[in-house]
Amino acid sequence: MSDVLNGSRHPAHRVTVEVIHLHPDPDGGALRWRLSSRTITTGDDPDQAALGQMHLPAGGSGVCHSTSWRWEPTDHVILTYATVSPTPDHDGTKAFVSTGVVTSGDPLRPRPPLLHEHHVVAHAIQHLADLARRDPGICNAASHPEVRHVWDAISRTAGTLGTSVHERAHTGVPR
Repeated sequence: MSDVLNGSRHPAHRVTVEVIHLHPDPDGGALRWRLSSRTITTGDDPDQAALGQMHLPAGGSGVCHSTSWRWEPTDHVILTYATVSPTPDHDGTKAFVSTGVVTSGDPLRPRPPLLHEHHVVAHAIQHLADLARRDPGICNAASHPEVRHVWDAISRTAGTLGTSVHERAHTGVPR
């Protein structure tokens, strides 16, 4: 992973910047999301690739934060960012429905054996809600009136998320 971070990654590794765009439902406080992604090449700045996928008007207050990364056995590294913007873009968004954040259940094996998009989104929501309380920059951005409703939806949703291993989290839930 350090090769990926310092820009001298092995040519066989594919790196994708995945962005979770979070928006409140236009009819209420429910949270909606959509994914966009871009494969980057050696020398590309992942932060800039994420910002390039964000809808942020000039002078608008928003947040773009790296929330996680994961490796897939095809030598594919996915860097996940979550964004909050005052410009709602509801095209292609999905209502957030999750069984929660999943963990492997083994403190020495962090990668869960099964991971779905909604788990990655749940982790991002939980991460952003925590940062909105502890990170001065994100706390300040979250206080802007034009995005306050988004952060309220993030906080409410994060408060409903449990953490469990995949099988327990999905008990009785159709996959």
